[in-house]
Amino acid sequence: MANTHSFHIPVMGIAYTIDTPLKVSQYGINSVISLVDDMLLEKLRKMYCEKFQIPYKEISDKINHKPVELFLKANNLSLFQKEFTAFLEKGNLTEFRNQVFNKTGKTLIVLSFLPGYIQQTYNVLSITHQGNTGPTYYLFWKPTMEIENFYYGYKHKQIMPLQKLLKNIGLYDFQIDGIAGSILIKGLTQFQRQNKLVVTGFPDPETLFLLNNIQK
Repeated sequence: MANTHSFHIPVMGIAYTIDTPLKVSQYGINSVISLVDDMLLEKLRKMYCEKFQIPYKEISDKINHKPVELFLKANNLSLFQKEFTAFLEKGNLTEFRNQVFNKTGKTLIVLSFLPGYIQQTYNVLSITHQGNTGPTYYLFWKPTMEIENFYYGYKHKQIMPLQKLLKNIGLYDFQIDGIAGSILIKGLTQFQRQNKLVVTGFPDPETLFLLNNIQK
């Protein structure tokens, strides 16, 4: 007889259900919804690491100021330490990015995946935020190209360098006409998927950064 798929929904409080998957698996229940609280989950993770003698390293949203200080100093941006720390804690990316760019011409790049050749070229800050499965990478880049507007059918000479960059890596096979058409947008989405970026079809700072720094 085929194994049936069981489904269990705990109705107790958080403290009683956070490790429900571990406790009910012995009864053959193979799907569980468990109520989760970040702080409680971290305490439970520590407890199980100690119980089974597994090395434990806390995952925390507390900002370690020393690496941040060194990172900003390496980028000649020490004056922005207070603002950068506030950004890391509150996540107001657009506001902080605009503030730094308007004063220095540098833009903050935020990546969830970092190619090795980027780490060899740029000063990179790596932070594992609570709730994330992997690190987030931060670096500053002085853009070599500017695209003020972008939408389907938009035509401007600023679009031509973007077409050339995508053509160089085989993701754009059309004329360099400065028009944001369907072929260009398709090339952008392909590039974003290949490089584990948010797929938007829009030339955002992260996409432009990797396009300008890609190793051929």
